[in-house]
Amino acid sequence: MVVFIAAPWTILGGCAVAWNIWLNIYFNQGWAGANIWLILNSVYLIFQYVLSLLLFYEIDAWIYYMKFIRFGSLISSYFYTIMYIVALVELLVIIDDLDGSEVTFVNMYTVMVLAYNLILHAPIIPVNIAIAAKEGSMEFVQFLNDWAGTGLDDWSLGLHNIVDFFIAIGNWLNPWWWFSDKKDWDEMYE
Repeated sequence: MVVFIAAPWTILGGCAVAWNIWLNIYFNQGWAGANIWLILNSVYLIFQYVLSLLLFYEIDAWIYYMKFIRFGSLISSYFYTIMYIVALVELLVIIDDLDGSEVTFVNMYTVMVLAYNLILHAPIIPVNIAIAAKEGSMEFVQFLNDWAGTGLDDWSLGLHNIVDFFIAIGNWLNPWWWFSDKKDWDEMYE
């Protein structure tokens, strides 16, 4: 089963990464002279693609021990996709003149910037959707674990993992926690 899902995803996601890097090297002449926005989007795409490969191939150590990173990747994929959709809606509102405003230089510039960024960073969306779909399907179907959806399933992200994530982040950001004597490291990472 992994061959029918993970292998095609490796090729499709690799094409998305190659598309982004090729556009940035050749059309943008080296990320438009080291434009930090373009560089960070390319790094984000590569990072999410690598994480999706570990998820799709269901690597044991990744699935079982790296739930915080998986949850962070999932949340960032939701956030990025929502922001992409908001930018797309804003572009359509300006183009179709749904706001009824006068055409100005600022509107034209906004349309050009939004359209350019939406086209250039479109390969990130399939990667994010694939991560969300795979994490969602892990509750029901796992290729290497027969206990999907049961009480014995400790691979998929559950509500307790989300609560543990926010408790851990809260502890890490709380300076008093760092100096307290009540650090239960073993209980926190079980």
